[in-house]
Amino acid sequence: MVRIQKELSSLSVNRCSYRQVDVCDPLAVKAAFADIDDKLGNIKHIIQTAESVAIGSYEAVLQPKVLCAWNLHTASNELGLSLESFVLLSSIK
Repeated sequence: MVRIQKELSSLSVNRCSYRQVDVCDPLAVKAAFADIDDKLGNIKHIIQTAESVAIGSYEAVLQPKVLCAWNLHTASNELGLSLESFVLLSSIK
């Protein structure tokens, strides 16, 4: 995580922050959003990346991905974020 934050800083990105959060936990998502808001101001963009190793059924692999997306969506709405982009990237190996 520190490496990624350093790389972002080296690119002169002023207000970009990387967080490793259990997005399946709605309280963790809200806490991360609150922390970012306190430190950097309004959140305008959310980019979520996820990779899964396919063990079991597709339902077992996809269910947490859908839950995570829903938690991000719900938290951003509940906090009244005025987003410019909401990007979800996912892969299954």
